[in-house]
Amino acid sequence: MTLHARTLVVAIGLSALLAGCGGLDTRAAANYVSVPASELRRPVSLVDPVQVQLPKGIINLPAGSRWQKIGAIPRGDVYRRVDDMFSLEGGYRGEAFPVILAGQLIGFYLPGEKGYLSLSKPVRAPLQTGF
Repeated sequence: MTLHARTLVVAIGLSALLAGCGGLDTRAAANYVSVPASELRRPVSLVDPVQVQLPKGIINLPAGSRWQKIGAIPRGDVYRRVDDMFSLEGGYRGEAFPVILAGQLIGFYLPGEKGYLSLSKPVRAPLQTGF
Protein backbone atom coordinates (compact mmCIF):
# COMPACT_ATOMS: atom_id res chain seq x y z
CA MET A 1 0.00 0.00 0.00
CA THR A 2 1.39 3.40 -0.94
CA LEU A 3 1.85 6.23 1.53
CA HIS A 4 -1.00 8.12 -0.14
CA ALA A 5 -3.35 5.14 0.19
CA ARG A 6 -2.43 4.64 3.87
CA THR A 7 -3.02 8.32 4.57
CA LEU A 8 -6.43 8.10 2.92
CA VAL A 9 -7.38 5.02 4.97
CA VAL A 10 -6.37 6.78 8.21
CA ALA A 11 -8.33 9.91 7.24
CA ILE A 12 -11.46 7.87 6.49
CA GLY A 13 -11.11 6.01 9.79
CA LEU A 14 -10.80 9.23 11.77
CA SER A 15 -13.81 10.70 9.98
CA ALA A 16 -15.90 7.68 10.94
CA LEU A 17 -14.72 7.93 14.55
CA LEU A 18 -15.80 11.54 14.80
CA ALA A 19 -19.13 11.09 13.02
CA GLY A 20 -21.14 11.48 16.24
CA CYS A 21 -19.89 14.94 17.03
CA GLY A 22 -17.84 17.82 15.77
CA GLY A 23 -14.47 18.81 17.14
CA LEU A 24 -13.80 20.75 20.31
CA ASP A 25 -14.44 24.44 19.62
CA THR A 26 -12.61 26.72 22.03
CA ARG A 27 -13.86 29.92 20.37
CA ALA A 28 -17.52 29.28 21.22
CA ALA A 29 -16.61 28.47 24.82
CA ALA A 30 -14.51 31.62 25.13
CA ASN A 31 -17.74 33.61 24.83
CA TYR A 32 -19.44 31.85 27.78
CA VAL A 33 -21.61 34.20 29.87
CA SER A 34 -22.86 33.13 33.32
CA VAL A 35 -26.39 33.78 34.49
CA PRO A 36 -26.13 36.20 37.45
CA ALA A 37 -27.28 34.60 40.72
CA SER A 38 -30.04 37.20 41.01
CA GLU A 39 -31.51 36.00 37.69
CA LEU A 40 -31.41 32.23 38.31
CA ARG A 41 -34.80 30.65 37.76
CA ARG A 42 -36.30 27.40 38.98
CA PRO A 43 -34.73 24.28 37.48
CA VAL A 44 -36.38 22.60 34.51
CA SER A 45 -36.73 18.90 33.80
CA LEU A 46 -36.38 16.78 30.68
CA VAL A 47 -39.76 15.63 29.39
CA ASP A 48 -38.38 12.58 27.54
CA PRO A 49 -35.16 10.58 27.83
CA VAL A 50 -32.40 11.80 25.52
CA GLN A 51 -29.83 9.46 23.98
CA VAL A 52 -26.77 10.74 22.13
CA GLN A 53 -24.17 8.70 20.27
CA LEU A 54 -20.65 10.06 20.75
CA PRO A 55 -17.45 8.57 19.32
CA LYS A 56 -16.57 6.90 22.63
CA GLY A 57 -20.00 5.75 23.74
CA ILE A 58 -23.64 6.55 24.25
CA ILE A 59 -24.81 9.32 26.56
CA ASN A 60 -28.19 9.01 28.28
CA LEU A 61 -30.01 11.92 29.89
CA PRO A 62 -32.97 10.48 31.81
CA ALA A 63 -36.51 11.80 31.60
CA GLY A 64 -37.33 13.78 34.71
CA SER A 65 -33.70 14.76 35.36
CA ARG A 66 -33.48 18.32 36.67
CA TRP A 67 -31.36 21.03 35.03
CA GLN A 68 -30.54 24.65 35.88
CA LYS A 69 -29.72 27.21 33.21
CA ILE A 70 -26.34 28.55 34.31
CA GLY A 71 -25.25 30.52 31.27
CA ALA A 72 -25.06 30.79 27.52
CA ILE A 73 -22.63 30.61 24.65
CA PRO A 74 -23.37 32.01 21.18
CA ARG A 75 -24.80 28.64 20.10
CA GLY A 76 -27.37 28.21 22.90
CA ASP A 77 -28.22 28.02 26.59
CA VAL A 78 -25.96 26.09 28.96
CA TYR A 79 -27.50 23.82 31.63
CA ARG A 80 -26.05 22.08 34.70
CA ARG A 81 -27.61 18.99 36.24
CA VAL A 82 -29.17 19.78 39.63
CA ASP A 83 -29.80 16.30 41.03
CA ASP A 84 -26.52 14.65 39.98
CA MET A 85 -23.18 15.37 38.31
CA PHE A 86 -23.04 14.86 34.55
CA SER A 87 -19.83 14.16 32.64
CA LEU A 88 -18.75 12.67 29.33
CA GLU A 89 -16.52 9.64 28.93
CA GLY A 90 -13.53 9.73 26.66
CA GLY A 91 -10.91 11.70 28.54
CA TYR A 92 -12.82 14.95 29.06
CA ARG A 93 -12.08 16.63 32.39
CA GLY A 94 -14.82 17.43 34.87
CA GLU A 95 -18.46 18.13 34.27
CA ALA A 96 -20.18 18.49 30.92
CA PHE A 97 -23.03 20.94 30.48
CA PRO A 98 -25.64 20.35 27.75
CA VAL A 99 -26.20 23.23 25.33
CA ILE A 100 -29.83 23.51 24.26
CA LEU A 101 -31.32 25.70 21.55
CA ALA A 102 -35.06 25.73 20.79
CA GLY A 103 -35.72 22.37 22.47
CA GLN A 104 -32.77 20.68 20.74
CA LEU A 105 -29.60 19.37 22.39
CA ILE A 106 -26.91 20.71 20.08
CA GLY A 107 -23.73 20.01 22.03
CA PHE A 108 -21.90 20.17 25.33
CA TYR A 109 -20.02 22.98 27.04
CA LEU A 110 -16.91 21.52 28.69
CA PRO A 111 -15.52 24.03 31.22
CA GLY A 112 -12.60 21.74 32.15
CA GLU A 113 -11.53 21.72 28.51
CA LYS A 114 -12.52 25.34 27.94
CA GLY A 115 -14.39 24.14 24.89
CA TYR A 116 -17.66 23.29 23.20
CA LEU A 117 -18.32 19.87 21.65
CA SER A 118 -20.99 20.11 18.96
CA LEU A 119 -23.20 17.23 17.89
CA SER A 120 -23.27 16.47 14.18
CA LYS A 121 -27.07 16.23 14.41
CA PRO A 122 -29.22 17.97 17.06
CA VAL A 123 -31.31 15.74 19.31
CA ARG A 124 -34.80 16.61 20.57
CA ALA A 125 -34.60 17.60 24.26
CA PRO A 126 -37.86 19.23 25.40
CA LEU A 127 -37.72 20.90 28.81
CA GLN A 128 -40.59 21.64 31.18
CA THR A 129 -40.98 23.95 34.14
CA GLY A 130 -43.24 23.64 37.15
CA PHE A 131 -42.66 20.00 37.96
